[in-house]
Amino acid sequence: MFLKSTEGSYEPAFFIIRIEADEPPEQLAKENESTFIHEYLHLLQDLILPYCMRENTVLLEIFMSKIENARERGQIHLPNDYSNEDISLATKINQTTWGDCSFCDNVEKINRIELQEAAIEGKNYKLHKYLLQGIGIIDYHFGARDFLEYIASKIEARHFPSDNKLPDLPYRTVDLVIEHEGLGYLSDVKRIALAEYCLLNDNPARRLMVVIGDIKSRILEGVEFADDDEFIDFILQLEWLAQDIPFRTIAEKIAQRYAQFQETLERLFPENAFPLIYAWLSETLRSTQELIAGRGLFSALYQMNTDQFRETMNLLLSRLGVPLIVNGSEQLGTSIGDDSSKSQFIQMLIVYQFSEYIKNDTTSCPLYSTCEGDTPELINSDCIDAPFRRASNKELCPFGLFVKTMGLSTVTWYKRGRLIPGWQSSPFGLGQR
Repeated sequence: MFLKSTEGSYEPAFFIIRIEADEPPEQLAKENESTFIHEYLHLLQDLILPYCMRENTVLLEIFMSKIENARERGQIHLPNDYSNEDISLATKINQTTWGDCSFCDNVEKINRIELQEAAIEGKNYKLHKYLLQGIGIIDYHFGARDFLEYIASKIEARHFPSDNKLPDLPYRTVDLVIEHEGLGYLSDVKRIALAEYCLLNDNPARRLMVVIGDIKSRILEGVEFADDDEFIDFILQLEWLAQDIPFRTIAEKIAQRYAQFQETLERLFPENAFPLIYAWLSETLRSTQELIAGRGLFSALYQMNTDQFRETMNLLLSRLGVPLIVNGSEQLGTSIGDDSSKSQFIQMLIVYQFSEYIKNDTTSCPLYSTCEGDTPELINSDCIDAPFRRASNKELCPFGLFVKTMGLSTVTWYKRGRLIPGWQSSPFGLGQR
């Protein structure tokens, strides 16, 4: 699960911005302003939208359950296929609500939206999935990714107009769906507000189709013809009855999501091991919950003139910061604290990389290319053959610190069922575990 364009990307749950440019990390925001802002909008989405917080919490809980399983068994296998009932269900829900991961050009219009429903054994709810058919597309899975990219691209284009043509899907999907449903008269502000509102729900595509149906049936009393601000106020007050759980207001849901997300993040990055990460997470989640969550931030950012927009984004950047920013050469930077802070924030990158690493049987350290670009002096042969050995060194590299902190330095490692010896490849035999 990621949000990616040709010029940059954002890695949900880990607050990492990548810009495919050659400038040093501290210059990336200035020299690539529109791309950086686009990716920073995704970071803000992670911090304030319940859909993002839920999916990110689940992603991190799955990661921690795999680590806990490895510790309990006393061994970890590459590739790692550990799963359980909770992981299987969470993965299925994520795949259903997240949507497609492809890019589609030259999509003129949508001709048909197909709803597919799937019952979940032992649960009192169904999963709803929407497939788009039209000129230039067949069975495109419409989901949360389309909403997130739509919001960021609309705001970017408003304040940084250019001739660059983005793929129609996912960047115009929301527009195409709204136009297919006969609501093309809705202003861009209303569309962005509607997209943001739908991301308060655990299945944004489903919520959009329900709201569109209510508008067309006049259940919402013609609110679509109100001015933009009235529409935003109205839409953010709409509630819904979720299946299989007690009723709660949107404000209560947001508060619950923050509590869950913060508790998970703080277990993953404990204060005694990563005080800078812990402090940033605590302060940032508190600030965003108090100041901007549930308040129609993205429609407001779209409505601002560009000077106001830049001022607001600078205020958010100064208040919240960016834990880790990576350039095209894998050099790292952070806007929080000083340059030494990145030695802790790099743990966020390792957690992301490790989640992908254990899916394969490649033993090379998941941080190898990053160390090549950022700290080549740290590299030795163990980084290729058995990077977990680095946890037994007196001075720990970032991956060695991760392995030791996660309790993976005392487990036995295997690749395709074959033992990877836990010895340091030093000519002096140093670092025996």
